[in-house]
Amino acid sequence: MSYTLWAAWQDFNQIAKENDEKRTNEIFAQVKQAACKELVRSAARFARLGKYDEYVYAGLSLLMGIYSHVLEEVNDIQQQDATVKVLLDGVCEVLVSRLKEFEDAGVKAKGSNPISKEKGKIFGRNAKELSRRINSERENPNYLPIIFTHFAECLSSCLAELDDLPTRKITSMYMQLMQREWEELGNIIKVQVLALENAIAESVDPADTSEFPTLHRILNTLREAYQHTGPIIAELQKLLSATPVPHVGITFEEFAALMPVIEATEPEQTHPFFQALDNQLVTISHQLKSDLPAAVCQMQCIINTDKQLADDIVQAFSTLKAALPLPDPQHENADETQLAILGGIIETIDIKIESMQDSIKTFDEEGADLLRRFTEEKPLPSDSDISAAQEFVRTAWLNSPPESENDIDAFFATTQEDAFANLATRIGKYIASSMDKVKKFAFRFKKETLLYEVCTYEEILTHSVSRLRGSNWEDMANAAILLDDAYNVLETLLKENNITAIRPAAHEPFNAFEHDVLMAEKTEGFSKGEIVKIINTGYKQDETVILRANVIAAR
Repeated sequence: MSYTLWAAWQDFNQIAKENDEKRTNEIFAQVKQAACKELVRSAARFARLGKYDEYVYAGLSLLMGIYSHVLEEVNDIQQQDATVKVLLDGVCEVLVSRLKEFEDAGVKAKGSNPISKEKGKIFGRNAKELSRRINSERENPNYLPIIFTHFAECLSSCLAELDDLPTRKITSMYMQLMQREWEELGNIIKVQVLALENAIAESVDPADTSEFPTLHRILNTLREAYQHTGPIIAELQKLLSATPVPHVGITFEEFAALMPVIEATEPEQTHPFFQALDNQLVTISHQLKSDLPAAVCQMQCIINTDKQLADDIVQAFSTLKAALPLPDPQHENADETQLAILGGIIETIDIKIESMQDSIKTFDEEGADLLRRFTEEKPLPSDSDISAAQEFVRTAWLNSPPESENDIDAFFATTQEDAFANLATRIGKYIASSMDKVKKFAFRFKKETLLYEVCTYEEILTHSVSRLRGSNWEDMANAAILLDDAYNVLETLLKENNITAIRPAAHEPFNAFEHDVLMAEKTEGFSKGEIVKIINTGYKQDETVILRANVIAAR
């Protein structure tokens, strides 16, 4: 910091002390405002339920959205099987009735949370009472300890209201609806969804099963909604069962430190101190943009990492192609069928290499375009951002100024986040939104290009290379070894990028997050829901599933 700011502050501070050392109505109003704000902050912080009871309404709103989405997906299905259609219609009727009850209870998919409004009224009512009590102490020379006593009493009253869920009619109503909805959803899954799955399994037509993956996805969506709702209810019940402890929240010393400390009439804000302070804010506003280059580097790293993995996979296929032998058709153990199989495999590898090279080029170009747009469309501080920051920092400085010139950096470090809250939020949202686009872009590339090529190569090993293994024709047997080794190389490359295979073993229970049932069949020795056989390997990166494994499950 320049010496100019500190020197200007010293001059300003001297003028303020000389003008008036007595407590003014303006400063008293600042104390009242600070005390009321701290009441709301402490109540939100120390309430037994805190923000959690608002999740009740949010959870119902989420369920409403899920039910509506399921109904929309069902409308797009042209179901031919009569039994499946009747059961599916039954599930839809229940969901429609649940949505009707949600609407009657005032639940909306979007819009303000009525529980938040209810809590806001509690905050406002107690803050108003605190304000009234503070006004009565205006003439008290030792007002701060008395105000703290009023603050503690109003805070205790506010916490009691927040903790007393049964008397808060809106919250109680939605809590009961959430518990009932969880039970209803459980009944749907245990009875109707189970019956529908059985009907789907029995109506599988080998000639046309196009609609069943969609149906399974719909049913899995309902299960996931049930699994998501249970922990919310459990957490709320745990909080409600705890014994609330009356808590003042903060000590008198902490409370006093939050109150305005300048008890003087301020000089006009044309004083050079304010200009020096504003100049420093302009510098800080530009420093906020430093997060943008770091985000660019992170996005570039995501794109480069997947591009490098793609290049490595192409290189693995190219190395394999170069290493495969060219069998002599005149060899004494020559087999025309095996020769044709190997030729087909080599041709397929050629296609894979060419296809991946085209996809990598497109991925690189589209990734560069994403980064270019991110840097061109970055948010900048507006006049309103600067004005709000000026007001915030001026107030913060006047209420709690640095004790020395050496403390100025620490002051700005602690206030700039709140001073530029709107700009920081806007930049943060912009970075998060852009980062999400890049991650989805990379995820799609991994799924639709990289893992697609690996999975189709695995199919070659299963259906074609299996006919070359152990061949009396040495060239063919060696080719099979090279083809198998290449798959190990591919899996090693994936593991180095934290992408691991999902290969459930026989008798392993079905997991909707990692497995996709292509067929359900009755199999001796297997219990319902156990995996009988894996059809295609799935893949996940860390804990994110990219491709679910295709399996046959017992019913």
